[in-house]
This record gives sequence, C-alpha cells and structure tokens, in this order.
Amino acid sequence: MLEVVDRIVEFETLLKNGQSLTRAQEKEKKGLEGVARELKKVQRKEGTVVKRMSVSVP
Repeated sequence: MLEVVDRIVEFETLLKNGQSLTRAQEKEKKGLEGVARELKKVQRKEGTVVKRMSVSVP
C-alpha cells in the first residue's frame, strides 16, 4: 500500500511543480487511485483506517 501512496505523491509533486504527466503516467495514476479507494474500503470494513494526516512536500 505504501508503494501506491508513494507513487501517487510523486505524480502530485510533478503536477504541483507545474509539470504535466504523460498519457502513460495519467493512466497509471488513475489506476493507482482506484486501488487506493479499494484499500480504503477494506480498511473501513476491518476498522483499521488511519485518520487523515497532513504531509508537506518540499
């Protein structure tokens, strides 16, 4: 799960810095966001959801 989140953060950092994503990156990001949503559903069912945390990206 951490790899999924790390990869999404990488994409968000690129976008924040004004860079655009390639089509392949956009497709990967969309797929990873779907995986993250499903993982959240599983966590909610198991009661292991971690509350939102603020993360600052330099």
